[in-house]
Amino acid sequence: MALAFQFQSWPALVFMTVLSIGFLLLMIGFQAMRGLTLVQTLVLLCLVTAVIAPSMLVRPHVFVWPILAVWLMLLMDARRRDATPLWWSVILLSLWANFHGSFVMGLFLAAVFALEAIVIADNLGKPFREWAFFGLLCLMASLATPYGVSALLYPLQVSSMETLPLIIEWRPSNLDQDWFFFVFSAAVFSVLLISRQHVGVIRFLAVMLLFYMGVLHVRHHAIFAIIASFMIIDAYARRSRTALPLAGPTPRLAASVVAVYLSLGMAMALFAGERPLS
Repeated sequence: MALAFQFQSWPALVFMTVLSIGFLLLMIGFQAMRGLTLVQTLVLLCLVTAVIAPSMLVRPHVFVWPILAVWLMLLMDARRRDATPLWWSVILLSLWANFHGSFVMGLFLAAVFALEAIVIADNLGKPFREWAFFGLLCLMASLATPYGVSALLYPLQVSSMETLPLIIEWRPSNLDQDWFFFVFSAAVFSVLLISRQHVGVIRFLAVMLLFYMGVLHVRHHAIFAIIASFMIIDAYARRSRTALPLAGPTPRLAASVVAVYLSLGMAMALFAGERPLS
């Protein structure tokens, strides 16, 4: 961010932010077309955009949204193959840890999918060894920062701050200001319950925990929306695997175009704002 600001000042940071948001929406659109219709994909993109819109700021947390999306895609692909992600995927976690403290969510997601793989396995030995080794790689990658172990403890330190209630983004959710978050959440849990055979208890409980975090603090709304959308997409892809082939280039292109337009809209909103003084 510092280099971008030195290169082209504020417009460069806005451009980077728009690229991150656009890349996130593109990946959601591409993945959604595996099991959803074009209309369903467009609705999902619009809903996710509406939930994450208040968090669309020129700040590091936006730059890790695409990393979160790719990380989810790798974990879900590994589960479909009944294997662990390739070892090089932990590089993403190291990059994430050096960008933003939310990298602990990546560790959490790895633990969720590891637990799912171990619980449903016929032979516990092989998946336990494979996911334990992958978990160790994840932990080592997350420690590859200038702060080492302190980076892992930072989220706990922040959550225990006495001044936390005074920070707007850490305020609890309420129906008056955050009604759309609750509407979106109700829709998410409705879809997950309908597709419960393809979701599983562990994933459902993980989404419930993320929802609880979103209720506690509004800054978690975006994380919840992104992860929940991928959970829905994967459930529909599993359910329609034999009935609906993978999307061809035309619907995928349409979803991509919509994602780009949504990103351009956010770019216009950001450019319309005043440049910060600090």
